Amino acid sequence: MKKLMIISLALFGVLHAQNSNHIHHLFGLKQSTPGLLTMEALDQKTGNGVEIETFSLNFTLGDNYAYRTVNNQVYFLDAASQFTIGIIDTYILPELYVSGYQGSVGPTTFQGGITAICVNPESDSLLFTFDNNFGILSRFTLNGAGSTALVQGLTAILDLSSISMTFYNNRIYLAGAAGANSTILYVIDALTMQLLDSSSVASNFLYLTSHPDFGVYGIGQDSVFNNFLAIVSSTSASITSLGSLPSCNNCGTETFTYDRNAMVIDSTNQQIIVSRTESSAGANLRYYLSTFDLFSGNIIYEVQTAERYSNLIFQTPMPDLVYPGDTDHDKDVDMLDLLSIGLFYNNQTLSRAEISTDWVGQAATNSGTSLTTGVNQKHADCNGDGQINAVDYDAISLNYSFKHYSNKSTNANCDFPLFVSFPSLVKEDEPITVQIGLDLSSLPSQNVYGLTFTIEYDSNFVVANTMNTQGVSTWFGTEDGNYIQRKEDDYPLGKMDVGIVGIDKLNRNGGGILIDGIWTMEDVVIPIAQGYLDMPFKISNVFVLDYDQNVIDACGVDTVIRVYDKNVGILERQELALSIYPNPTKANSINLEHVAELKYVEIFDMQGRRIQTWYENFSALQIGDFNKGIYFLKAYTADKVYVNKLVYNKE
Repeated sequence: MKKLMIISLALFGVLHAQNSNHIHHLFGLKQSTPGLLTMEALDQKTGNGVEIETFSLNFTLGDNYAYRTVNNQVYFLDAASQFTIGIIDTYILPELYVSGYQGSVGPTTFQGGITAICVNPESDSLLFTFDNNFGILSRFTLNGAGSTALVQGLTAILDLSSISMTFYNNRIYLAGAAGANSTILYVIDALTMQLLDSSSVASNFLYLTSHPDFGVYGIGQDSVFNNFLAIVSSTSASITSLGSLPSCNNCGTETFTYDRNAMVIDSTNQQIIVSRTESSAGANLRYYLSTFDLFSGNIIYEVQTAERYSNLIFQTPMPDLVYPGDTDHDKDVDMLDLLSIGLFYNNQTLSRAEISTDWVGQAATNSGTSLTTGVNQKHADCNGDGQINAVDYDAISLNYSFKHYSNKSTNANCDFPLFVSFPSLVKEDEPITVQIGLDLSSLPSQNVYGLTFTIEYDSNFVVANTMNTQGVSTWFGTEDGNYIQRKEDDYPLGKMDVGIVGIDKLNRNGGGILIDGIWTMEDVVIPIAQGYLDMPFKISNVFVLDYDQNVIDACGVDTVIRVYDKNVGILERQELALSIYPNPTKANSINLEHVAELKYVEIFDMQGRRIQTWYENFSALQIGDFNKGIYFLKAYTADKVYVNKLVYNKE
């Protein structure tokens, strides 16, 4: 089995950071050297690109690929897949740019030729493939466990380079050339695998893309070579023109080319981005990125790029990244950012792993106090050295007027948000302490006597019955001396209610840590290439009052705790991985593979309710009585817990 060969790495650095005022989570492939592909982060406003990784792959630029939002995975269809075997190479996009990033995972080989692929963006396991040689649409499990021929007898498409396939709302849309000035468009039900509709569309090509929130879009060309944006019906094989795309003036001497994967939906800004190549007699090739409004089709801006980019991918940015200079986290660096430095001056923070003022999203751990908007003081530590002082203004000057798209991780929209602080390095199978606090010091007249709130967490990440809290001797007083605190934990639902109230009939004013939340992280199976998983963590249902029973305007926060691999080797982790087969399934039973010495197995629904527990016969777990839906299966050994998702498509 061949491997992806890593040739070189290039990271966001000082030189790149100065070239652009906007690093967007738009990705594209380029191929400057034959045989080598480079993944770049692109700026759709300026056309600048920043290299992420260069690698070797038997893949033609503009060829078929599929992008999955779960774990940010990209699947490239190997050139050899058009014949007797199918080879799909996996690439994991970075959520965060880190030194030495390698997203190339390696190939998966299937029996049977593949000419097109698409993926269910909301599933962990469903990859749909089309074999044009035999007109067969199949479903493959991503672990290589096997395939199922779903639809046969589809008319073979004449031009392999025209085949395009996408997934939307449990339907598969398949298009490709059916003759001169004609495209065949199929709509297939992804659940029942029935051919819902097919139509011959008057278009030279129809390249497709989709997004779960916005629908299916395409690039078409009419009989006189006019290019256009199209909206594909969500129920039938029909299209509606949304607007014109740049086209050739004299198609005898010039050409305007759109790759079948040169289009992507920017879900953040509700735009569609398209790349094209222009050629004309006696002139060099020219490359462009164009951005259009998703609803009107009006062009927003267009830039020329130095190289051809294809296989465009838009990734929603991680929330709450520190962009040096944006101290108030309003996505824009301006003079207002100086104020936060003054408000937090001389405060200590948790230093970042890499001390840098480069204009890139940098992960940092909340610590200390926050603005009343809920933005943690970590954003004011622009250089990441753990100290907020005048030096941090240098990043404001360096990155002045720059913009980014990383959202706040807090839902705090109140006068007094609770804040959360946790260690910068959290590892699986280790105990951690998460601190939760409240700060009223900005308003000395504001008092508090008691409060309640809910901690929401993902129980898949937490060892059962280890969630605990303890009061900290702070401005609020001493536990069991000046106040009491209690907790009620509902582990299956991943919720713990906490209450704190004075017992001395005295109001408090001040700020700081109220409690330490203490628990042990599970030894979960973490994706090898990624090296971490994010545990959702939320403070909700906040209720605060003073001794006179006046309610205080307070709220919670919404963040994630990044849990890192505890350095189990790759080969060992592969051997220990939990495999459910078949998955997804319509069968009455499932098999568990590759886990030795299981003690018992539990299955939970999406609401966290335990449905059933098995203590034996793990090779044939009976699920015939379950309702159709998505479940989480947890398998326990003496010292480990394995978690996997099960999709049950019961008839």
